[in-house]
Amino acid sequence: MATEKVTYEVTLRDLMSKGLTDINAKLGAMENKLADVDKKGTSSAGGLKSAFAGLGTVIAGIGLGAFAKDTLFLAAKFQSLSNTIKFASDSATQGELSMNWISDISKKYWAKEYIAELAAMEVMEGFPDGTFRPNAPITRAELAALLQKTFIKTKVRDAINFRDVSKKYWAYDAIRETYEMGFFTTLGSREFNPTQKLTRLDVLITLAKGLYYKVTGSTEKILSAYKDASSIRNEHRDFIAALTENQVIINYPDKKLLNPKKVATRAEISALLYRAMVSSGEAAELP
Repeated sequence: MATEKVTYEVTLRDLMSKGLTDINAKLGAMENKLADVDKKGTSSAGGLKSAFAGLGTVIAGIGLGAFAKDTLFLAAKFQSLSNTIKFASDSATQGELSMNWISDISKKYWAKEYIAELAAMEVMEGFPDGTFRPNAPITRAELAALLQKTFIKTKVRDAINFRDVSKKYWAYDAIRETYEMGFFTTLGSREFNPTQKLTRLDVLITLAKGLYYKVTGSTEKILSAYKDASSIRNEHRDFIAALTENQVIINYPDKKLLNPKKVATRAEISALLYRAMVSSGEAAELP
């Protein structure tokens, strides 16, 4: 297991309604996943955090003093899975995670909950000035770093020594690891283009290919839900349909517009990543 110590801030959202049995089952699944990762020697801080993603959406409002027996049991289980765990025991409103550190996200912002969840998992981070910059674009290197923190996947192909990504580049490891997992398409090129800004279509196809989404229904029928479906090229249509089937795609403000050529924003990436985690069983549905 990675030697670096990781602090998890976990809030427990539905302990009463879901019951301890359900949560214990999820803990068991996390134990198995971590054991598998440990055997392969590929554990990382980001990987460990994502392994707890299924428990990342939980109740803010139950402090450690309430349901002492249950919380002590959960604390013991988590302690056995990681080096250090910090339970959030504040009395925040149920279903609402603290966003005090972000100055440019309002309480009613459409992607607030997605951003809060990923921030709690330390997948998405804000900037030193206290902003999140939800409308800022994201680059291929930045997406690689986020995917590395979010998903634990086995290696499906060998890494490439990209000509434009040196070993000293800040995202070298993330780019290498996520490429090995099956994310990102280079079309035979030995260049990664790390600073290239991504469109929404770029992000969607990266997720669909890397997470092996396959459409099971009628592609054309599924895509008919979108006003701009005709703008999706033939080679991408099955991928978009599969993502739609798995409820990964989030369109805002118009649910019926994919806007595939629009540059993807940090807020949109947050929503798509979290929905992909839910779809793959790595995170819970938001209330």
